[in-house]
Amino acid sequence: MKAPVTLLSVLALVLMACGGEDEAPSEPAATEPAEAEDVDDADEPAPAEDEDVAADDLSDLEPVHLRLSSIVGPTSSISVVMEWFNDELEARTDGKVTSDLAFGGSLLPGPDFLSGVVEGRAEGGLLVPAYHPTELPLTNLIMLPAQGHNQGARPRAMQYMLDNNEALQDEIEEAGVYVIGMTPNSTQVSVVTERVETVEDYDGLRMRVPGIPGIGFEAIGVEPAFISAEEVYESLQRGIVDGVTFPWEVHWAAGTYEVGDFIVQDGIGESGMAMHAISLEVWESLDPRGQQIVGEIQEEWYDKLDEFLLEVDQEACDDFIANGNEIIIFSEEEQQKMFDATNELMFNAWRDDAVATGLDEDVVLSVWDEYEAKVLEFNEVTEYVDATVACLERMG
Repeated sequence: MKAPVTLLSVLALVLMACGGEDEAPSEPAATEPAEAEDVDDADEPAPAEDEDVAADDLSDLEPVHLRLSSIVGPTSSISVVMEWFNDELEARTDGKVTSDLAFGGSLLPGPDFLSGVVEGRAEGGLLVPAYHPTELPLTNLIMLPAQGHNQGARPRAMQYMLDNNEALQDEIEEAGVYVIGMTPNSTQVSVVTERVETVEDYDGLRMRVPGIPGIGFEAIGVEPAFISAEEVYESLQRGIVDGVTFPWEVHWAAGTYEVGDFIVQDGIGESGMAMHAISLEVWESLDPRGQQIVGEIQEEWYDKLDEFLLEVDQEACDDFIANGNEIIIFSEEEQQKMFDATNELMFNAWRDDAVATGLDEDVVLSVWDEYEAKVLEFNEVTEYVDATVACLERMG
């Protein structure tokens, strides 16, 4: 196999598995690409409804207002891409489909998303699968760290799976939601107060590493600590923990880089992600012309995802450089050591948790195999560049 703390930090708790992670377009992949250069053309999503539906005359389109919830703040790339979609939907439906996006969990806390949508307290918003491991065990494969997985390829691969894999489709439908698109997640890194250049250097450190990645870090001698996202900055500053794992942009938003000198990419693998989703009932009640317009905007989602991620990563890099942080990328040899020490343990944890929900093990394994194969294909399509590599190049 082979984010002073802002609202974004809440997502960071979950997305780094989320560390959570405070976030498109032409390759949502409805058909399988034959070769990398053909993916753009081959992976266009099928129209939501009959291609002949006329969407030019919207005068009699029934108005719809969507109350959307997010646990992250407005500056996150996640929020940027979600609001881009919402604005486009309103514009292209001549103002017939409008929305309000409530931030910071003010409408629905993360763990209440599915129940809140089903009960009608909101029509949709940011769905973080890690908050719903029982309802979304297969979808939570996105929380499993994996080497060689580009953070621009992973959401494209997951979209392909949602469009084509029956087991995942059944899981999402049973949860009562319709997925508009997977949201951004930048490169996963650790900010630590001590220099870490090898796997052995981690031994004895106490770090905020929740979820599945915590299982891997514990295997190399790290003491994983559960600390709420709101307390991460102070905990690192006061020495309660020696390090914190988050996506690149989340460290920037949370300010952890101000109290930890070293930004480390160790090769444990990329993980995290969430999704922009709405109630399945609301989706099915939407006029076919509205559904068609949604499909047209979805075709642009993943290119926008790359664009917004790269912009935020660069802004974060500017501040890391100005702050004097040192960026460390493990050597290939050390990354292999990390893989050997952690990969199997983390994979088995995800698999066993999924099987414990009643899924057949063969189904669980086949879903992972197909997803990983798609990630490797979409590695050749995405324009996203690893944030640590790009920032090191800028530093010269």
